[in-house]
Amino acid sequence: MRKRWKSIARKTTRDVLREIMANAKLAGLVLGDPDGMTEQFLGLLWGDLMTGLLLRVANRPSAGVIARRASEATTAFLRLYSEPS
Repeated sequence: MRKRWKSIARKTTRDVLREIMANAKLAGLVLGDPDGMTEQFLGLLWGDLMTGLLLRVANRPSAGVIARRASEATTAFLRLYSEPS
């Protein structure tokens, strides 16, 4: 049951983010493949945190750290996928 929940949650997260990316592309806000952009953003967001958490060498991030990571991931993502001005 736990494995099923994890796969459902993971898929749902990616599906929603992929839809956001597709809508952003349709609106002309970003350039790129929605699937690739989704994986890239998640990589920027997570970095090596998941590995550290799994190995129990990292602590769960605070709300402030989560907000900072999200902001930095978004800034980096937009540098990669925004149309050059």
